[in-house]
Amino acid sequence: MGYFDGLVSGSFKKDAAGNSVFYPWGIMGKGYILRTVAEEEKLRGALKLNYMIMLPAIIIIQIAVGAWLNFILVPVYIVLFTLWVYRTTRGLERSFEAITVAESYQSSAKAHNLPTLIILEVCAIAFVAIGVWMIVEGEPLFMPVLCILLFGAAALAIGYMILQKVRG
Repeated sequence: MGYFDGLVSGSFKKDAAGNSVFYPWGIMGKGYILRTVAEEEKLRGALKLNYMIMLPAIIIIQIAVGAWLNFILVPVYIVLFTLWVYRTTRGLERSFEAITVAESYQSSAKAHNLPTLIILEVCAIAFVAIGVWMIVEGEPLFMPVLCILLFGAAALAIGYMILQKVRG
């Protein structure tokens, strides 16, 4: 499976009854029981397409235009995503089982391949180092600290996924 399949897998789990449950907001929201495999595949495809468009768009906008445009477009995206979630989950039975951070990361780890996770880990650690270097160079603290916190958290999460992948 590819990188985006791994991201998407973190939003799904099997409940105690063996049903596939979709968590559009991850650990922050409720889950919805999917009735058929086709329904799950359709949701996985839609979420994957969403990530394939949204993540590169944010990066390209950040590089080409700057953060100010993302501060405008990301809230618009969140509203549109919320509407999509409402429309998509309307009529689905709500699951009362939550998805934990560990379950989400374990599911994502299963769908990623180990070399991809290792590359992501190295990149996250490199960005933490860049943040530290920016502080040493006397840059204003906001961006370096944000970089260290964001990519430090990513390095911890990816490191956990690597451990899960290695343990099987």
